[in-house]
Amino acid sequence: MLSLATAFYGTYRGPAPDPGADDPLDAALAEFAARGREAWPDVPLSPARLASYLGERAPADSAPLGWLAGQRPADLFLACAACEGLREGLEAFEREFISRIDAYLRSLHPTPEIVADTKQELRTKLFVGGGGGGPPRIRQYTGQGALGGWVRVAAIRTALNLLDAAKAGTPTPDEAEEVARAIVPARDPELELVRETYREAFVVAFREAIAALSRRDRALLRFTFVERLTPARIGAMYGVHRTTAMRWIEAAQAQVLAETRARMMDRFELSPSECDGVLHLVRSRIDMTIGSLLQSAS
Repeated sequence: MLSLATAFYGTYRGPAPDPGADDPLDAALAEFAARGREAWPDVPLSPARLASYLGERAPADSAPLGWLAGQRPADLFLACAACEGLREGLEAFEREFISRIDAYLRSLHPTPEIVADTKQELRTKLFVGGGGGGPPRIRQYTGQGALGGWVRVAAIRTALNLLDAAKAGTPTPDEAEEVARAIVPARDPELELVRETYREAFVVAFREAIAALSRRDRALLRFTFVERLTPARIGAMYGVHRTTAMRWIEAAQAQVLAETRARMMDRFELSPSECDGVLHLVRSRIDMTIGSLLQSAS
């Protein structure tokens, strides 16, 4: 088994000692991991993975032992666990930092909507990544400054951007459109018959149904169909069990289907059987069984 020092030097950009040399860094890394585990006893992060994570962040022009002595074990331990996507680490991060965003933003006097949007956008930026395909922002934390302060600055910047956009009337990305296109792409052979018969009727009704969802339900569908996150990862982001996240996702999907069906029947005077046929054409795009839903809605 590799020593902790070996794991550290495997990602370190500076010079490594000669192989076989007795390196006090090994014991220092073990102590660092133990202190991190003491702060977060429920987070199952391995010392070797933590050592590799630390090696990535240690400056090449500093002695590793001296650099490590000035770092915060609890903060880097939790940040590493979040980078790894460990459910327990993400849940701990949510409890320790995301839950405090209301207090972080108090001086801005934000509306509840801005607070909720800030939390959601920050979760996405930190743990999923930017819209341009960039890596999750949590990977940018290097231990310079307390993790809580780093999150607080990120939350305030996010809220200020949202407030500036609201004041300027700048249109924000349309989440409903993004989710609708992910679930039902613009070009899909399965939808050719639908488009031939109803033009864009289904797409319009489907998009409106997604827009009518709550902010959380739209985010759940975006995480599922756009970001391709697993229910376990989504549950960890919200601090709930995987099965709870799955129930939330299924309920959001059921609501979209019910709303789409109702809008199609009302606006385009479709019979129940015609509408059910339209929805069955796209059921392979939606990860749920809609038989009982359609039967109860008839």
